[in-house]
Amino acid sequence: MASSTLARVTQAKPDFSRSTIQLEPAVPKEGDVVTLLVHIRNSGDEPAPFTEVELELPLEAMFVDATGLDGAKIDPADKVVAATVDLPAGADRQFSVRMVVPHDAGGRSLTPHLKVRYAHAGVEFYGGGEPVTIDTRVANSGVALGGVRFNAASFVVLGVLLLYPLLRVLTGSRKGSKGPVLMIVIAVGFLSIFAGMAWHDWRTISAFRQSTCTVLDSRLRIETSPSSTSTSSPPSRRQNTTTYEPLLAMRHVDNGREVIGTGYSTGSRLQIGLGSSTISEYEQFKIGAQVPCWFDPDDPTRIMVLPGFGGAYVFALLPLGLLVGGAWALSSRQR
Repeated sequence: MASSTLARVTQAKPDFSRSTIQLEPAVPKEGDVVTLLVHIRNSGDEPAPFTEVELELPLEAMFVDATGLDGAKIDPADKVVAATVDLPAGADRQFSVRMVVPHDAGGRSLTPHLKVRYAHAGVEFYGGGEPVTIDTRVANSGVALGGVRFNAASFVVLGVLLLYPLLRVLTGSRKGSKGPVLMIVIAVGFLSIFAGMAWHDWRTISAFRQSTCTVLDSRLRIETSPSSTSTSSPPSRRQNTTTYEPLLAMRHVDNGREVIGTGYSTGSRLQIGLGSSTISEYEQFKIGAQVPCWFDPDDPTRIMVLPGFGGAYVFALLPLGLLVGGAWALSSRQR
């Protein structure tokens, strides 16, 4: 009888296997604020004082805040929330973490991981939900025809596609005009992209509203790829292209309502090969700092700290030259 009682005492341990992570909303979209609801349970027969809890945050979202976990150590850069809690037998603890999904994260996955460890008894639990795919947010702007929505970009693409047969008709399909017409169509297609970029950049300084934002989280992705077209070149002679992608998660107030969003600058700013200047500029926006910001009145979650025109328009000279060359060649053949 004594040995049986001793065996039961020896086998008694904390049990964290019923701990869970739940995402709200269950199917997040681009720009959404997602709440991670963490429920830690000790369903074992023994208490677990000084239990170590570590939540690894999803890489594709940015930290906003955490509630319900006193004394937590939060490291947005390493994507970790850690704390020490007291879990008596049969007890549970709940806390939540809010994160914001960037606007360009559609198709990627959110995968949080939870680690619960009680070192004294050697009990550990690793868990996390299944990867949740971020849904792409469909714009409501444009014209809906037969269940299909056409926005300004769709009409531009349609116009460029119709430009080729239109020019062929106008030139009477003259011999030797096919090449110049194709040059003009390709140039107009690329220039329309720069025109759309310029329109957006103009809106950031004419239509966006200025506010004061609190920086909640920051991220700088640095990607390096070989730029040499010759794979036979010695590695020492190959040049690499480095691209920098800064991003901030920010909070501001719009008409008395808290708004949480992401952004940094317009798409026309050159972030290629400007390592020292980009990093120096990015490091000015510390987490917790109050900074001037501009937001889209149509979607206040789209925020930026560097509005206006960038330097990418220098590349518009390439299709512009192609357009001039095509027009000149076409006029020469007509003469």
